[in-house]
Amino acid sequence: MSKDITKLSNSLGSSLAKLHKAGGPLLVFIFVGVLTLISGNFFGGSYSGAIVAVGAVVTLACLALFAFLQLQSSSKSSQELRAFCDQLAGYWWEHITPNNNSAISFVTIEPDPATGTVKLHGRSFDLDGEPMSRWETIAVCVKLGDKKVFYYWEGKFPSKATASYEGFGQMSFHATGENIDSADGFFSDTNLENWSTTTRKLVTFRRCSPPEARIMNADEKDPRKKLIQNKLKSAV
Repeated sequence: MSKDITKLSNSLGSSLAKLHKAGGPLLVFIFVGVLTLISGNFFGGSYSGAIVAVGAVVTLACLALFAFLQLQSSSKSSQELRAFCDQLAGYWWEHITPNNNSAISFVTIEPDPATGTVKLHGRSFDLDGEPMSRWETIAVCVKLGDKKVFYYWEGKFPSKATASYEGFGQMSFHATGENIDSADGFFSDTNLENWSTTTRKLVTFRRCSPPEARIMNADEKDPRKKLIQNKLKSAV
């Protein structure tokens, strides 16, 4: 009999240790509460009602605390994601390699309340600073731990009114102190009228200064063209 009790005790101790390792003390207390409920029902005798009541209180309290902690954790993750997306917001230069078509884009990144991530839209220009296309993201995913943004984009070239372009992209952001002011990555570029034209291009991102942003948003041709040409020269 004593051997059976010892065996049961060791088995229970091992189970509780595993539960603690897997889910911490809360999971152990939940298990104990449920075990108390079962014990009260089957072995409590005249005290079964009191034992079941204690087991129910312990179980419900632990479940409520567990749910509260899960909500806190979820809320914390949402806050961290929102803070990261807010850091990315603003104007960026995107330098593109190879630059045989579009060479540079003026990109706006802004938080997207609908998805809890960000959305991007931009205008691309050729090596002479002439406008080439407009594009925007239609789906975005953020990998917060690695500071990466994955996106699907689509765009149009005014000179090719009937052709649509789209593809996947990835951006890896780099922090300098508390600021995020650069990124690198790539995107795929596909003409939907001819899938064999798909290319993969490398990109680097740098923050656009407030004076540069004012020139680009004013959209006056000569100042804009001069600025873009200077940005392309500085990137070489």
